[in-house]
Amino acid sequence: MLEKIGDNIKVGSIKNKVYKKLTVPGSKSITNRVLLVGALNSRKVRLKNVLISDDTMYMLNALKSIGFNFTTTEYSLKEFESEIGDFYEFVEIDKGIRDNLIVEIGGTNIPTDIKDLVIYTGNSGTTIRFLSAFVPLLNGRVILDGDYRMRERPIGDLTNALRGLGVEVIDNNGYPPIEVHANGLVKGGNIVVSGEVSSQYISGLMLASPYYSGGITIKVRGELVSKPFVDMTSKVMESFRVRIQNDRYKEIIVPECKYFRESDFFIEPDLTNAFYFLSIPCIIGGEVSVYGVGKSSIQGDMRFIEILKDVGCSVEVYDDYMKVLGDGRPKGNRVFDMNDIPDLVQTMAVVSLFADGPVEIRNVSNLRVKETDRIKALCNEIKKLGGEAEEYPDGLKIVPKKEYIPTQISTYNDHRMAMSFALAGLKVDGLIIQNYKCTSKTFPHFWEYLEFFYY
Repeated sequence: MLEKIGDNIKVGSIKNKVYKKLTVPGSKSITNRVLLVGALNSRKVRLKNVLISDDTMYMLNALKSIGFNFTTTEYSLKEFESEIGDFYEFVEIDKGIRDNLIVEIGGTNIPTDIKDLVIYTGNSGTTIRFLSAFVPLLNGRVILDGDYRMRERPIGDLTNALRGLGVEVIDNNGYPPIEVHANGLVKGGNIVVSGEVSSQYISGLMLASPYYSGGITIKVRGELVSKPFVDMTSKVMESFRVRIQNDRYKEIIVPECKYFRESDFFIEPDLTNAFYFLSIPCIIGGEVSVYGVGKSSIQGDMRFIEILKDVGCSVEVYDDYMKVLGDGRPKGNRVFDMNDIPDLVQTMAVVSLFADGPVEIRNVSNLRVKETDRIKALCNEIKKLGGEAEEYPDGLKIVPKKEYIPTQISTYNDHRMAMSFALAGLKVDGLIIQNYKCTSKTFPHFWEYLEFFYY
């Protein structure tokens, strides 16, 4: 079981195979994209299954402070009762948890009466980067700032691109805070943006540029990281009738136009978060199914399915749910390039602790500028467990051990460190996760969901 001890939580091991069905809250990545697109939509639109989390509330609060009007109501999975059945029962009935909202937004012009505005984005990379490309369409001085870690996360490639479009923007030597002097007009054209640090720079420009004069052509310098997130951005925009031209991630063309959608937009469950639970059969054994995300998912993390298969799991994907079956003995002696799915590196690293041979994860150097230096943090905590990890500039190698030490895991205020190492606690009895509430960044009720697996 789970035992909360102040700011920490002790994770008890699970001895038997698990057989569970569940769903998880809406996707953070889709939520923050569609909130901005919805605010710009030509008419009011209902966004359903909007995630309640720190990151998404930063975006909602920012839109409110800018002057966009919207209403929020509680969203219940009971709307899908006939389809979900026992997938939702433990969440809404047993736990009384409400993770999502309906947000009705759009149908108004971009606010023009802004003079001086300071927007705080915490450590939400999507919020600060998406808004950096949007706020030049306002009128007045806008400052975008974040917490101490956000001020260590680079944004210079994006601010340089905005300067190339004639935007007056000041940053702190390539880092936040940034100050934008907006005049309500951005002249589009050709810009060059590095793709090697974060795809969020590209996504931010894509989301705002239909309202730039003449649209834009983004020429990507270097190899673009996290390509599936650019695909996600395109698919969200296309669902609001904006067509993107993408030439092999080297040139992306966005036309000048307006977002338009009449029907409701349903936000898929967060697949990155779903894979914490879908990975449990890999290390414990059993069968776990997650409802609400399936064959038509727009989330690039679907590619993690192939990794789970490679380490010995059986994966079945249907129209509206997916199922993972495992024997609790993941296969090792593998090398995985996870450049396209970096948010699942920590999950894979923990699964690798229990493999039958070494596992290397490569081509993820951009993890060093996430919520923490995730490569270094993983190596530190694996070693504290008594494990063996070798750090590379672009990844790490995990050499599994037969036994581990139930120690205290530092989370570095990184939600994915907490959730990933919680899986290790299902095998290493008595493992303690420090600062467990940091999961509120994207999954506030993660621990209530995890507790479901004990009964």
